Amino acid sequence: MRETAVYKIFRVVKLSSLTVAFASILVTGGLFGAEAPVVARLVSRDGTLFARSEPAQDWQAVAHKGAIRAGDLLVGLPGAVLENSKGTVGLTLLTDLDKNSPYPVLEAAVVLHASADHDLDFTLDRGRVDVTNLKKEGVARVRIRFHDQQWEANLTEPGTHIALQLYGRWAKGVPFRKEPGPKDVPAADLLLVVRKGQIELKHGSCYCIMSAPPGPALLHWDNSGAVEEAAQKLETLPDWVATEQSESERAQRIKDTVEKLRQQVVKSSPREAGRTFAASEDPNKRATGVIFMGALDDLEGLGQVLTGTKYPDAWDRAVVVVRHWLGRRPGQDLILYQKLIDKHDLKPAQAAGILQLLHSFSDAQLAQPELYTTLVKYLDSDLLGIRGLAHWHLVRLVPAGKDIGYNPLDPKDKRDAAREQWKKLIDDMLTKGELPSRQVGRQP
Repeated sequence: MRETAVYKIFRVVKLSSLTVAFASILVTGGLFGAEAPVVARLVSRDGTLFARSEPAQDWQAVAHKGAIRAGDLLVGLPGAVLENSKGTVGLTLLTDLDKNSPYPVLEAAVVLHASADHDLDFTLDRGRVDVTNLKKEGVARVRIRFHDQQWEANLTEPGTHIALQLYGRWAKGVPFRKEPGPKDVPAADLLLVVRKGQIELKHGSCYCIMSAPPGPALLHWDNSGAVEEAAQKLETLPDWVATEQSESERAQRIKDTVEKLRQQVVKSSPREAGRTFAASEDPNKRATGVIFMGALDDLEGLGQVLTGTKYPDAWDRAVVVVRHWLGRRPGQDLILYQKLIDKHDLKPAQAAGILQLLHSFSDAQLAQPELYTTLVKYLDSDLLGIRGLAHWHLVRLVPAGKDIGYNPLDPKDKRDAAREQWKKLIDDMLTKGELPSRQVGRQP
């Protein structure tokens, strides 16, 4: 069954089985036709874009010039490029290669929609995308969907180019709840920047004209409820927007590794390529593989890293990726919570403890000495998830302990020796009144 946006709405709000069955008929054949229409083609090479029509399906690599259908969820490697069927609008999927973005974007994902009234109609699921008017003349009409928003952007002339970035995360101090209320959702932020040319933008009841720097080029949205009606003036493009073709040493290293991943995908499959890279002896491949597994929702593969890797950096990276995965949208944490119970035989209290450690502590919690002594006690937990996440937090909150050789995957006797070092460090700091908290500018 093809999971288009219509079916997702029914699935997420958990209506009755009869309603869902009716939605299934509408989507799969009755009224909408047996197969979704082709709305775009892949411009970049084989192995740069991956598609699936429903969560239960395996991801498929889209071939160069291959068809892209409405309703498919698309995840791209950095620099994946597609064009709408008429070749009038280009869409590029990007990430934060130089770590200069205000948000730590790891991957980009979109869903394209069929529209008779727009050159491009898409949902930005997460991450960074660039949209360009490729027409020889005239306006390109673009509909941008995300969360509960639906924006209308007219890219007024050929070459007009905008960048969008959507990021979600659980805010500091928000606890995990097994029965969340309507306000228990991850924080979400979107930035829109005009890179070139001018656009007319309608969002909600607001209308504004935006232009590339120097001009009113930046608009920010978040899900706090406040509405930013006017675009902010920029004199120059922000670094995160201006570095699409970055040639820094870090960016080039990532591009080289991503190219190797692309080649591995072509030889095998997206899932196999991600898991192979995550187990590599090369730390760059390990990091790329773990991020790729998170982008493709391979929780089983991430679980194998967290329970079996011999590389501490891979364990650390997997935690960061899982935290990003949890922040995408409401309900992600409940999915993981249930999987820990159903697939890993954890008790509800144990699963809830792991999810709580995957969230972040509030400033008030960071000011309590008990937090640090509790985290040290957790280093002795029989549960790998508990002791591993306790250590993950400690090394970030207490940089002085980063050289203590604690590894949650080590045998207990070796862990005990390292835990005693942690205990001594925390006890000494607390005795001196040196509360080991620090402010973190952005969550990893």
